[in-house]
Amino acid sequence: MALNRWVVNALPLILLGKVKHIPLLGILAGELAVAEAVIREVGAKADRECTVQTLTALESAVIVWTTKSRRQTS
Repeated sequence: MALNRWVVNALPLILLGKVKHIPLLGILAGELAVAEAVIREVGAKADRECTVQTLTALESAVIVWTTKSRRQTS
């Protein structure tokens, strides 16, 4: 069976986070690709920090860091 890789933007993460169903994405997709900018957007409000923590704890989640952000953190 082919690997299912989903690219997820902020809106589904915000909505699923509100109803505490972020792990559903990990069950449905073989792998999640989430851009660093999406993580920043989702975590911009304090009430969404739990969503970011849940997402980053998923085994199937891959955070896609931009080249620009890597230079800034190095």
